[in-house]
Amino acid sequence: DDVIENENSVSCPNGHNLFVGTTTAPVTVPGAITCVDGMWTGELQDGSSFYQESITVTCDAPCPVPNKEMEICLATGVCDSTSTSLDANPATIKCTQGQLLVSESSSVGSGVISPDGLTCVAGVWKGTVGSNTNYESTNVHVTCMAVCELAIGDDQVCPDELFCDSSLLDKTTMQTKCTSGTMYISPSETDGVAVELATCVTGGLWAASPTTIDFASVTLHASCTRTLTEGCSNPIKWNEVCPPNLICKEDFVDIDGGVLKCTNTNGKLYVASSIPSYGKYAPNGLTCVGSSWSGVLGDGAAFDSATAYVTCEQPDETSGTDCNSCVPVPFAEPSEELFTEAQLYEFKNIEKAVEDEFSCNSLKCTPPNRLYFGTTAHVVQQQNPICKANGEWDAMPGLPWTNVTLGAYCATLKCPLLKNFVDCHDQKVGCNGDVAWSADEYLRCKMSGSPMVVADETQTTFFTTTDQFLCDLSTGTWFDEQRKIAFKPAFYQCKYGCANPEKSTRVCPAGTTCDPSNTRYESNSFFDCKGKTIYTSEVNVNSAPAMTTQPYTCTPFTGEWTTNGLNGGELHSFTGKFFFNCGK
Repeated sequence: DDVIENENSVSCPNGHNLFVGTTTAPVTVPGAITCVDGMWTGELQDGSSFYQESITVTCDAPCPVPNKEMEICLATGVCDSTSTSLDANPATIKCTQGQLLVSESSSVGSGVISPDGLTCVAGVWKGTVGSNTNYESTNVHVTCMAVCELAIGDDQVCPDELFCDSSLLDKTTMQTKCTSGTMYISPSETDGVAVELATCVTGGLWAASPTTIDFASVTLHASCTRTLTEGCSNPIKWNEVCPPNLICKEDFVDIDGGVLKCTNTNGKLYVASSIPSYGKYAPNGLTCVGSSWSGVLGDGAAFDSATAYVTCEQPDETSGTDCNSCVPVPFAEPSEELFTEAQLYEFKNIEKAVEDEFSCNSLKCTPPNRLYFGTTAHVVQQQNPICKANGEWDAMPGLPWTNVTLGAYCATLKCPLLKNFVDCHDQKVGCNGDVAWSADEYLRCKMSGSPMVVADETQTTFFTTTDQFLCDLSTGTWFDEQRKIAFKPAFYQCKYGCANPEKSTRVCPAGTTCDPSNTRYESNSFFDCKGKTIYTSEVNVNSAPAMTTQPYTCTPFTGEWTTNGLNGGELHSFTGKFFFNCGK
């Protein structure tokens, strides 16, 4: 049986497994049986060892080399047959990372999990494959499938305004998804991102789909948005609708028997149809009627809106209705250098006001003035802030106005004239800086129909529109009429004009005499060859150029030169620079 005996060791030929006595597991490494102090010793592949004075040994036949086959990977899995995650040697097949898949063929998705791997016994691969505990084969296709820790159901990964339920998760060690709703995932207990699903990849890491979302983590916290009722869009949990003389928490909002209400003891539901605004008390909650949330408010008025912003009062936390405990806010005029030239044209003092409904102190500015944080150029998001029951000014929803000692002021901003960037953004169309503008009203190109291109401060992001730009007096920022621009513009130019055609003696048919002096040209209007044939080409050397006797005319908004007379009547056009010559 080809046993190789040496003075102090026993081994088998390369590729054969060495067995000791009646053991069913081969020696871990061929030749590992050694003689130590008159005793044979070694370690078997199943982890056991022996220490005997007398042994019998055999060498079995080697097993066929397994086929490394990516195609047998399960449809929901991610597999790797080429990396070090697959350990296939003459004695065993296993995965150092992930789960071994085994198949009798290379059919797509045909792999079956082998939890403990395969062992070569007398030339046959044996082990447990799926439910078959006595699997045997001499023709195996194998790969390693990534396996991850099960996802942790955690509703805290969802944004505060959403309703989530982690019981909607479908979790395996290979994939995590939602049976309904949108899934949010995070490597920790907060700040989740919305994804379609999470898949296990090489190395036991969770990755997100779509792959444009950068996510890689061993640990996965996940939850799913849930639909509260058919017909209506989910209400939006929004603590900022809490009246200023109360303390609220949006987490207590839920639906019970078709009624949207508060789950905390004696909690009162406050609702608003839009923000920023304070909610009204809905003593009997809200129900979905058609596609709207409906109910009767505490003052007897009806609430009926497709959109509902909701929160719940915490009666035990509310300290009362005395809203005079906030730190006084002084007037603090900012320095002019905080503002760009010609932006700020008026500073004013802040005024005290009383909000009748809640009887609390508030600050206000006379329209169109806006309230700003003192000594800064930052507008307060919540205009007319009110002193709340917890002693904080609600000047910025979601964030405390901690630096009230810096004061505040009232001001109105103009929008500055943007800077003109000289080089044309579109190389095929001319450009200029000819605009009509008013600092607090509009910005547009003077040539009617001329598109305007604007860029951000770094001139890396661009936006083009034929609309005029309007001024947002609250921020001093220009915006387009359709409100599609997604950045603050800093540079502009107006697209207008056609590229100048360039005379070239190299553009002339072979055997023809040309004379470029026959040219007539008017910038951004027309050019021709005084009735002679015009030869045109997009390249500077052309012995067979296009030809016409009809003039080319310019469409300045697109930069296009066009003629209807090519080869006796065909339409012909150029956008951008081109070359021409005239017949003699």
